[in-house]
Amino acid sequence: LIPFYQGKFDPLSRNEKIFLRMFKGVQGEFSIIATVYGDKAGNLEHEVVHSLFGFDDIYATKVSKCLNEFHTRHLREKLKSMGCDKAVLNDEVNAYAVTGWSDNLIGYKSRSLSVALKNTFFNHFGWRIDNKKEFKKFLSQIHRWRFKAK
Repeated sequence: LIPFYQGKFDPLSRNEKIFLRMFKGVQGEFSIIATVYGDKAGNLEHEVVHSLFGFDDIYATKVSKCLNEFHTRHLREKLKSMGCDKAVLNDEVNAYAVTGWSDNLIGYKSRSLSVALKNTFFNHFGWRIDNKKEFKKFLSQIHRWRFKAK
């Protein structure tokens, strides 16, 4: 958020200013995960998987090794056609495989890939993101803000 605080994105809307005030003074690295209230089930879980992939290099390496065992060329091409950058394809494939395939990817989904990546997630973190009780417990352990656009 530093570039925003430095004024490099000017002018900011009223809601953007309110949003930035919420994080003023927060120290260290952190991830902001945003979803729309009442949005499709699984979107928050999907974004949490992205965050964990981005913050945990060991987990990201395990995911990459797992992905190397599967043929994902067509899936990656479909994701690129949907606007995904090449640099985030492992992250994106992982997030969909672990939390559920979007309607655009139904023809590309792989049960064996999903099982392998869900097991990679569980073996690394010790809980299952598709288990509502375990996911709620995880959410209770992280700092959360609720932002309502005005």
